[in-house]
Amino acid sequence: MKTDDLIRRSIFIITEYYKNNLEPFFEYISDDVLWLGPAERQQIQGRKTLIQTWSREKHTLTFTMGNITALCVSPHTHVKEIILHYDVFTHYPSGNIVPHDQLLHYTWREKRVKTASGWEYRPQIVMLHISNLWKYDSRDTIYPVHYEDVNVAV
Repeated sequence: MKTDDLIRRSIFIITEYYKNNLEPFFEYISDDVLWLGPAERQQIQGRKTLIQTWSREKHTLTFTMGNITALCVSPHTHVKEIILHYDVFTHYPSGNIVPHDQLLHYTWREKRVKTASGWEYRPQIVMLHISNLWKYDSRDTIYPVHYEDVNVAV
């Protein structure tokens, strides 16, 4: 697994996703993939479940992206962690545009897969975690402490 190839592939997958093309993502996910979304209760495990869930998603939103940076960590010979940081803008039919500062963490693992010509090793996504970043507050050191009062129902 070449790092530059996986970075390019990772960027391609997310840019195609934001063009509402899910096929590149579906092509590279493992049977035991774990997807962790940016909102609560957004956790999907398994290729079949993920494809079924995402295929039901229908919307008319469009997106633009920019400022993509990538970082790679290799904890093992057959594993690459690719972290992308980028801006994404959601365009709503009303004309509103909502910006997000996102981090996307792919775990790629070289896995043995059955192909038309037999068995071979291919990089597959085994985990994907996406998060929307909170604005940094200089009063924070490590953890996001909230300095405004928040009303909570008891």
